[in-house]
Formats: sequence, structure tokens, C-alpha cells
Amino acid sequence: MQGTRRSHTRTYLRLRYHFLVLPLLVLAGGFLLTYASWLVFDRAHQAEVRRAFSVQVDQTLGQFQARFLQYQSRLEAIRALFAASDTVDRFEFVEFVDTLNFQKQSPGIVAVGYIALNADKTKANIEYIYPETERNLAIIGVDAFSDPSRETALHESAKASVAVLSNPTRLLQYENNGTQDDTGYLLFMPIDAEFALSSTIKPSTLMGWIYIAFRLDETLAATFDGQGFELALNVFDATDTSARQLVFTSDIASEARPSGFKSLVTTRTVSLLGRTWELDIASTPKFHDQFRNSSGGWVIFIGLLLSAFLAVLTWLVADRTRALRQIRRINHQLQVSEQRWKFALEGAGDGVWDHDIVAGKNHVSARWKTLLGFEPEETTESIEAWASRIHPDDYPVVMKTMTDYIKGERTDYVVEHRMRCKDGSWKWVLERGMIVERDAVGNPVRMVGTTADISRMKASEALIWQQANFDALTGLPNRRMFFDRLETEIARVKRYGGVFTLLFIDLDEFKEINDGFGHQAGDDVLKGVGRRLRVAVRTTDVVARLAGDEFTIILSQVNHSQDLETIVNKILDSLQQPINVGDHVFTVSASIGAAVCPYDGVSADDLLNKADRAMYWAKAKGKNRWQSYSMPVA
Repeated sequence: MQGTRRSHTRTYLRLRYHFLVLPLLVLAGGFLLTYASWLVFDRAHQAEVRRAFSVQVDQTLGQFQARFLQYQSRLEAIRALFAASDTVDRFEFVEFVDTLNFQKQSPGIVAVGYIALNADKTKANIEYIYPETERNLAIIGVDAFSDPSRETALHESAKASVAVLSNPTRLLQYENNGTQDDTGYLLFMPIDAEFALSSTIKPSTLMGWIYIAFRLDETLAATFDGQGFELALNVFDATDTSARQLVFTSDIASEARPSGFKSLVTTRTVSLLGRTWELDIASTPKFHDQFRNSSGGWVIFIGLLLSAFLAVLTWLVADRTRALRQIRRINHQLQVSEQRWKFALEGAGDGVWDHDIVAGKNHVSARWKTLLGFEPEETTESIEAWASRIHPDDYPVVMKTMTDYIKGERTDYVVEHRMRCKDGSWKWVLERGMIVERDAVGNPVRMVGTTADISRMKASEALIWQQANFDALTGLPNRRMFFDRLETEIARVKRYGGVFTLLFIDLDEFKEINDGFGHQAGDDVLKGVGRRLRVAVRTTDVVARLAGDEFTIILSQVNHSQDLETIVNKILDSLQQPINVGDHVFTVSASIGAAVCPYDGVSADDLLNKADRAMYWAKAKGKNRWQSYSMPVA
């Protein structure tokens, strides 16, 4: 009995021992597994935070560069105005600059001006300025060479024929204030007197500079201080390597941080417009708050349940796997949403699109819909629907640009094209985009970009081209376009053979109309003459007004004297028809000289001089006549 009792006791203790050891082993293993899982999850979370930080750093650098390049593009637009005009007066300068919306779209700008270089190259006086405030007008006539730093930047800009930033300097408008807040930068761009868009400007043809004066701290504050920017940013001017100068600190960088907080820190260096900048960027508590790892507690809780309840181990592992997958999916969706709307901030108010290349879907922002006339709540379109809105003439270029970028054959996706609005009208837009996600083998999965409305810029370019090439009174091509077409015809004859005839037309006694009835009556007569000349010749012929009452016509493929005589007589008869101007009726005649290319010359000046000489021969014989300089026998 006693032996049996002792045997049962030993068996009971052994079973109890094993019963206690196994839960302890499972519990210990569960603790180890839970801790290992938490470490893996935490490391993945930290890697995700670092990736998001890197994306925001790249976006910050892009926004910094874009602000300066925006100023440079505005100066290029103003330089195009000088290139398209013989002269630009103060009113034209101020009116054109006003259309560029500097102060609305570019905070921090103090002035936009034009500096004229005097004849002996010793002074560069400020001649035009915008806006015409009291402070700005007070510096009209100031010599920009009076300050060595400005003079150095001006000469560097002219020598390199590019836009150049000055050293940080006290702006002239506030020189008497004597405060640090009055320090700013000047961005200079040279202008060529012969052709303002030339890539290389000779010292002899330098006529001056256009410039932008701005406060860099205000410019960067408008970009980086506000909702949505969650990084601490310090910008240094590091052009002088011995002493870099702090030029901007974001608001969030000045906020107090909790004790023990560790930031992600990086420094990016960029060379831009002749200067070197260093951007010290650090993460902030606000940035890390959006990545708060609230799921770590769930990992521990699930691990403890796995350890405590061996019977439901399989179910808990499956549930844990499902929970982890759900957490990864939620985190991925949050990351996609964050990238999309962070890029929207970089777009500075432009429309944002997000191409899901694999699914063929196109997510767009409310601003993108508004640009095309849609309501914000209207359905998101597919990529095919987006492509169908591209103008047929622009479609091949847009598709090739995007395809080349996706294939890696070009470094960026930037394209201008027209898109069809909801009401059927067309709008010019500028699209920029980048690939933000690739699959495991490197194929693009997502592409995000912005769409900007550039209709007003295109309209301004068209207006500038119209004013540069057409006569404002008659609507005919002006001297500049006439010589361009004349050179084209001469080149065609030299290359392919053939002939064409140049007519030089001078109205007879037009001065009497101007003197007797006023310049308005004279202008109306010139308009009537222009209309009749267009009707009297073929659509392939070029009718132009050179100046005053002088007109020219390029007759293509006319070389026989009989054909030329028929056409010229038709022109003379057309001009003699009465012209009604108010209560007056005028009858005008003209003297016409003709020169044939290549028989009378193969240069524009030679042909024009000979046609002009023939016109004077005709005028010497009396009114309403024409004369050919020479005409070979057919």
C-alpha cells in the first residue's frame, strides 16, 4: 500500500511538473516570439518613417528650386517682351509685368525693374520699376553700379548671358531703415540690344538688365510656413564656404520639442543661379505623430494570447497574420494618400493627378476638376478618359513624352498641351509628373503629377507675336514679317529654282489727304487700301505694309511680263475705286515698281532697292503707273 501510494505520488508530481514546465516553456517561447515580432514590426515602422522623410525632403528641395526657377521664368517672359518690340516704354513694361501676377503668385517680391546701361558703359540706372509704389519710384535713376556687390552680379550675369543672383544685400527701397529685415536678393538677367533672346550677349550689344528684388525669408515663408509642412527647415547661403549665412528658418523649426525627442536629420546642397545653398532639414514631433505606432500594443496582446492559450494557437496565428496584413494595407493606403496630397502642396495650388498605371485608374484633385470646369464631387476619371481630353494635335507629343519618361529615355515628364474642358472649350495646361512607385522588377506602378493653367501665358505669347509681326493699323504683315517671308522666298528660289516678283507700292499724293482731312481720315484710307490689296492678289501672295503709305507684295511664280502686267493693272484698277470715309469720298492711285528674283537680284536689300527705284521711275512718268526694273523676254 505504502509503495503504491508513493508510486502515485511520484507520478502525480511528475505529471504536475510536466504540466507546469510546458506552460512555462510555451510562455517563455511566446514572450520571445512576441518580442521578436515587435522588433520586426518596429523596424519596419521606422523604415517607413525614414522613407516618408526622404520623400518629403525631396519635395522640399524641389519646392525650393521651383521658387527660384519661377522667378527666372518670369524674367525670361519679360525679356521676350523686349525681344518682340523695337522699344518698350514705361507703360508697356508696367502693364506687361502686371499680367504676370508677381505679387499674387510670388510673395516676397519687392520690385521688378529694368536697368538701362548708358552709352559709355559706366552707369546702369534704374529706368522702369513695378509696382510703382512710393518706395520703388524713389529709386528711379539710381545707378546700380554704385554698389560693388550689385555691380559684380550685373557683370557676371552679362558675361555668362544667364540669370545671376546677387549677394545678400540691403534693398535700395529700405537702405535708410538700417534693419536686418530689409536685406534681400537681386536676380539679374541681361538684355541684348540686337536680339534679346540671344544665348550669348556681346558687350557691345548689351543694353541693360531686368531684375527682381525680393526678400528671401518672405518668399520661403510663403512656401514652407503653413499647414501641411511638417519638417524643420534652415536655409543657409553657403556661397562663401568660410562663413555660411542663415537666410531662413521655418516657423516649425523654432517650436519647442519634447525632452529626449530624436529627429531625422539631413543636409542637402544645391547650386542655383550662381549661388550655393545648404538646406538643413529635420523631422519634428508633428511629422512623427502621423506615424504613431499604435499597433505595437496589439502585437504584444496577441503574443500573450498565443502564449496563454495553446489550444487556439492556430487560430491566433492566422488572426495575427490577418491583422498584420490589414495593418500593412492601412499603412500603405495612408502612405499613398500622404504622397498624393504632399505632392499637391508642392504643386502650389495647381491641379493634381495620380495615375494607377496597373489598374488604369486616374485619381484627380478637386482643383484639377475645377480647372476643367467640373464640380469637385464629380466622378474620378480613368486614364483613358484623361487621354481622350487631350487635343488631337497635341496627343502624339504628350503620349511620346510620357512613354519616353516611363521607359527611362528622358529624365522628366514636362509637357504643354491643350485639354478639353467640360463645356467643350480648350485650355492650355502645363503638366509635370514623376514616377513614385515601382514593382519588384522595376516597372512603374504609380505616377503622380500636377496640371497648371497656362492659358493666360499662351494668350500673352500670341499677343506679343501678333504685335511683333503685324501692322496694328491695317492688319497686314509688318516690315519684320515681310523680310522674313522675302528671305524664305529667296531661299526657295536658290534651292529649287523658279521665280517670284516683288512689287513696291507708293500711294500718289497721300500727303494731301493727311494734311487736308486729318490723320484719322488718312488712317481709314490706308485700311481701305490694305483690304483692296489683299483682295486683288492670290491667297498665296504676301501683302505687307512697310511704313506710312508704302506697301509691298510678293507674287510667287510670276515671271512673264504679260502675267505681271495683268496682275498689276488689276491692283491699280482696284485702288482707283472710291473709298468712303465718313462724309468724304476719296479716290487714290499708286505708283508701282517691280523687281523679279533671281533676274534682278538674289538678296532682300537688292530686290527691295530695285523695286523702289522702278517705283520712282513710274512716279516720274505720272500717276497711276507701274514700271518693271527688268523683265526677260518670255
